[in-house]
Parts: sequence; C-alpha cells; structure tokens
Amino acid sequence: MKLHALGASAVALALVFTTPASALSDNVRSFTIAATSALAIAVGCDGYTVVEGALPKLADRNGVSEEQAQAILAAMLAQAGHDYDRSDLIPEITVVVRDTVHQAFRMLDGRDRADMCGKVANSAVEAGFIRRK
Repeated sequence: MKLHALGASAVALALVFTTPASALSDNVRSFTIAATSALAIAVGCDGYTVVEGALPKLADRNGVSEEQAQAILAAMLAQAGHDYDRSDLIPEITVVVRDTVHQAFRMLDGRDRADMCGKVANSAVEAGFIRRK
C-alpha cells in the first residue's frame, strides 16, 4: 500500500512540475539561445555586427515560426531597454532570452570572454546571425 501511495504522489508531483503544453520545443529554445548569444557577441565583442534581416530568414530556415521569431526580437529589445510591442512577447521566449543575455554577459565579463569572442562568435558568423565588420 505504501508503494502505491508513493507512486501516486510521484505522479501528482510530476503533473505539478511538468512543463506546460505551451513550453518551447527544443528547436525553438536552441534557436532562441543561438540568436540571443549572437546579439550579445555583436554588442560585447569588437569586430562584429548583426546581419540585418537575418533573424526572420534563419527562423524560417530552422522551423521557427514568424510569431516566435518576432517574440525573440521583442524580448531582445525589452532586455536592452528599447521600445518593443508588448503583444509580440511570448513569456517562455522572454525567459530564455533574459537568461541567455545574463549568462552571455557574465561570460563576456569573465575569463570566458576569449571563447565567446572567438569560437562562439565564429559559430554565430557561420550560422549567419552576425558578420565581421
């Protein structure tokens, strides 16, 4: 009987802590992290700039919807303190952008700067998010 109760408790906890159906797919989450990291590199590393219009094109190429791409852009603008359209935000994307921005700038301010402005930047250039000036 105790094992049955434990099993029922585990199922209940799993239901409580399970990610909601509206959670991001791994694909959208990965794309959001890549796009946000690329922007952080363009801002925090010398010699890089954002490729204008890359976000929607790369979103299309990677199976990210127009709505999700717009939410990524709006969340980036919000994090940077710029004007944005609140109706474009998707909370799950905003959280990923926020967390990625904080982590990227911690890395840029620390001993991981060389990796961010080197290897990670090269990957972002190859992906098409940013380019060398």
